[in-house]
Amino acid sequence: MKVSYVLAALMVALTLLINVTRHTVPAYLEGNPISVPLQASSIEKELYYDWPSIYEKIDYLNNRYGESVWEHLEEIPAAYQKELVSTPVWQGFLPQILGYHLPPAPWFEIISQGQLWRTFTPALIHTDLWHLVFNLFWLIALGRLVEERAGWVKYLILTLLFGIVSNTAQYLMTGLHFLGYSGVISGLFGYAYMDQRHGMHYPLVPLLFTVTFVFIFGVALLETISLFSPLKMSWGIANTAHITGLLSGLLAGKLLPSKTTA
Repeated sequence: MKVSYVLAALMVALTLLINVTRHTVPAYLEGNPISVPLQASSIEKELYYDWPSIYEKIDYLNNRYGESVWEHLEEIPAAYQKELVSTPVWQGFLPQILGYHLPPAPWFEIISQGQLWRTFTPALIHTDLWHLVFNLFWLIALGRLVEERAGWVKYLILTLLFGIVSNTAQYLMTGLHFLGYSGVISGLFGYAYMDQRHGMHYPLVPLLFTVTFVFIFGVALLETISLFSPLKMSWGIANTAHITGLLSGLLAGKLLPSKTTA
């Protein structure tokens, strides 16, 4: 069984379905947080890390009053408007660190109701073609190598572990607006690096690991500097997922290595 190929096929199928079923949003709402629930397809709503109650309320308004309601907010009853604006949503620790002092909001709203698959499924979502192609390349090129050495059962467990750890860390840091397989890829790099140090051969040049590690931590450092600069610029990169994925891969490679060669 080739788990890597199954995951790749699943990611491609989901990407196609999501892009076909996504909704358009008015131009004046593009880039606004409200555009996420309005644009998301029904598949995305089931696969995002969380789908908080405020998003459910926005869905309700859009379904009841139509898209024009966002140009004519007076159509919404005043009581419901008040309820909507007073509903907090978890946006992560980062805004608090940056000094935004947001009101307290519940964590893991939907997950706490038993939808545990959401801790992993954001890794399978891609809405950008190049993002998908990049992650598919490393899933097949690197994931296949790890799977061949660790066996498909351990590889599947490692994949779930890296995805859950990196997704949860990213959610806690920046809220639910993230997706993609990069956290798992980072975990695979960390695992392969430690596995190779335990004696398992990988047809990868050592420089590749060095470049990858420097890239992951370097990009995170540069974005951190830009965030704490007067401009407070974010590059939209899931640095927390990359770093925690890599660290969990290094730890798993140390504790659960593949069998070493003779």
